Amino acid sequence: MVNGTVKKDTLIKNFFEERMSEDKLKIFLTIFFIEKKNYHVPYHYYSEYVYSYYDSVKSEEEGNDKELFWQDNIYNLEITIKKLKGTADYSDELANIPDKIKEHIELSLLQYGTFFSRLEDVNKKSEELIKGNKESTNQLSKATKKLEASSSEFITILGVFSSFVFIMFGGFTSLSEVLDALTHTNTSMLKIIFIASVLFIFVVSILYLMLYWVGKITDKSLIDKKCACENDCKKPFRHAIWRHSLYLSVIFVPVISSIVTAFLIFKFEK
Repeated sequence: MVNGTVKKDTLIKNFFEERMSEDKLKIFLTIFFIEKKNYHVPYHYYSEYVYSYYDSVKSEEEGNDKELFWQDNIYNLEITIKKLKGTADYSDELANIPDKIKEHIELSLLQYGTFFSRLEDVNKKSEELIKGNKESTNQLSKATKKLEASSSEFITILGVFSSFVFIMFGGFTSLSEVLDALTHTNTSMLKIIFIASVLFIFVVSILYLMLYWVGKITDKSLIDKKCACENDCKKPFRHAIWRHSLYLSVIFVPVISSIVTAFLIFKFEK
């Protein structure tokens, strides 16, 4: 017998997938049982095939519309063994082989139908839960991003509002009070212009710094411009002027005014 293991595998496959002739059934009996006078049924061959091809092996009651060759082969195997009666190959143990094979195939079908199918259901449910958890994680991530964006916008609005409240009710009020006090004294117009310019620069600088700080917190450019340089800025001074051009343009006139009036006060009002 050459390649006995392969030949046994082939016979098992034929047993389930075709209606075996009497000659093939005799070869089946000879290789598995008669040749070595060993009448133990090799259950693992049948179990492995049933577990691998359950849908084509299961009975009609379980929803299989394919022809079940293994049932016909068990019946024909009984007939073949009966024909061996009276020969040296026959034995009572051999006569019990068809029933043992049938019982084991049915047992394997029952095992797969009860345990393995349930295990597959558990695996499917686990995959669905994992998929559901991923979707929930994605939704949570999106919600977190929306919350962060909302918080950033809230901080921006609050910061801008606070800055304008400070200017409208604090800075300009203080500026008007100082100017009003100066007008009721014998203070020259040059000094009034100088003090007003300095106070204006101070108030605008505070407002700009507050809005600039809010922009840094929220990672938004509210009043300044971003430098195009990725890492080290090649022209830091020029780019700094360009980034804060709005602020510099607002305080340009007050700065010139304060410098000129300071010079005139120093020159003529000693």
